[in-house]
Amino acid sequence: AFRTAIGAGDGTTPLSSITAAAGTNTINNANNAQNWQWNSLTGGIAMWLSSNSTAKTGSATLFTSSVSGALATGSISTYAASFSNTHTGTSLSNIAGRFSSSGGTTNTAGYFDAAGSATTNIAGNFVSTGATNNYAIIVPASSGSVGIGNPAPTSLLHVSGSFSTGYVAKTANYTAT
Repeated sequence: AFRTAIGAGDGTTPLSSITAAAGTNTINNANNAQNWQWNSLTGGIAMWLSSNSTAKTGSATLFTSSVSGALATGSISTYAASFSNTHTGTSLSNIAGRFSSSGGTTNTAGYFDAAGSATTNIAGNFVSTGATNNYAIIVPASSGSVGIGNPAPTSLLHVSGSFSTGYVAKTANYTAT
C-alpha cells in the first residue's frame, strides 16, 4: 500500500503527493528497515505529528512506539524509542527530549511505568557522567517541592515511607523541612 502510494519506492513520487487517508492503514515493512533523513535541515521541524481533534469521547494517543516478542537470548537490551542529540559547538545546549503538558485539570509531562513479573522493574534510571558538573536530576527551586511517595509534597523535600541515608536509617514517615 505504501509502496504503491509513492511509486516504486525509487523517489520518483514525492511524499507530498500522498492523499489523506480515508480509513485505518497498516504498513508492515517486514524486515525492511526505514531510514528517513533530513541532512540539509537548517531550521524548523523535520517531522511534525499533530492532531487538533476536539470531539474526542475517550482516551486518545497521537503516537505509540512498541516492540515485543520472544528474544533469542537473554543478554540483550531492546528499546522502543531512542533519542539522541549530539550537536557540537560553543554556547550550545543539547536536549534529546522535551515534554510539555498544559490545558487540563491535571497535567503530567512525563509518566514512567515499569511493571511485570521481571526480577527487577526500574521506572526511571537517570545517569549523568563525563562533564565537570554532572547532575542526574535537577528540580529548579522555582518549580516547587519534590515528593517521594507523595504526590502532594508540603515542603521542599517530602518523603513518605521508609528511607535510609548513608548516615541515618528511618523507618517511619518523615517530612524533611
